[in-house]
Amino acid sequence: MAKPSDPEWLTAAECASRTGLTVRALRVYEREGLIHPPRSAKGWRRYGSTELGRLNSIVILKALGLTLTQIRTVLTENPPSLLRILEIHEEQWKAKRETAERALSLVAVAQERLRTHQTLSIDELCDLIKGLEKRRSPTMSSQSAVTRELINKHTTADEERAWHTWWAAHPEDVAENKSFVEDQNALFRELQHLADAGADPASSEVQTLLGRHNELLRRYKVRERAARQLAWSRSVTTKFWGMGAKARNLEIQSPPSRGADLFLAAIRQSTWGQALVKLLSDVCKLTEVRVDPASPDADAVVGLLCEICRDHALGDPYTYTQWGPFIARINRPDLADGTYDLQWEFLARALLARNVQKAVL
Repeated sequence: MAKPSDPEWLTAAECASRTGLTVRALRVYEREGLIHPPRSAKGWRRYGSTELGRLNSIVILKALGLTLTQIRTVLTENPPSLLRILEIHEEQWKAKRETAERALSLVAVAQERLRTHQTLSIDELCDLIKGLEKRRSPTMSSQSAVTRELINKHTTADEERAWHTWWAAHPEDVAENKSFVEDQNALFRELQHLADAGADPASSEVQTLLGRHNELLRRYKVRERAARQLAWSRSVTTKFWGMGAKARNLEIQSPPSRGADLFLAAIRQSTWGQALVKLLSDVCKLTEVRVDPASPDADAVVGLLCEICRDHALGDPYTYTQWGPFIARINRPDLADGTYDLQWEFLARALLARNVQKAVL
């Protein structure tokens, strides 16, 4: 019998290292019935050519957007050869390349006309828009369609106009938000990969991603921007943020709720998430007996909030009192029933009464 370290066999750790997968992912694929690595006499899993061939098929089918359940069905009911899998992948990339080349051709013609001081007629501009729209990638088209459908369903024309007017008046926010969305989408794709692999919300991998997300919120001033938008119009801001979260979940998660559920579970498992829950519980006791937020009885909870925000890079405490209940309603409107609204309001009033500023933190 070949040993696990022999060239024709790889251990789980060796397989993960050489393929770029994680040991956790290998376990999930095995649990889902996608691979069946044999065992050595000592009980070690062994990954040979058969397992590596199936792993290639799994990775490629995932890249095409199939869920693990769909992949299991494909591999079980009508298992394609690795050659056919690669041919499908090649066809997909060729289609994307042709789409990109056609779009680039349209853009190049328009650029050349403009460089030679020629103008594009209305008809030519319309043709350019139509051509580029048809040649956008399926993902781009899908995202646009999902967003447009949500906007049409949940907002009025006046609300949409007001929202775009706000952004037009704040160009510096447009630039920051664009960078934030790009970085956040990349991070959420990593989170989705962990969700597909069955990652534990309390694991170091997931908690590290959560910390990186907090850093993105800080770097791009997302909480501060949300607070300003809420002060401008709470109803419009809540609608558009909610649609953004829903569109993102529909587009990058498969199934839609898995990545979002992992993210929210990670917050609940985080040190700062648990600290905030305890804080709100303490505040609840104060509100039950109608303590005045400006009284010394509220000093302890104010100090704790400041400490949590400082130690976990959550930003300005007062801004966080606006962000906390707002983002809870955005992420899970089915669960966010306003239970802690009174407590967040108590903390906000207590901070204002003490004139707590960023500078003293």
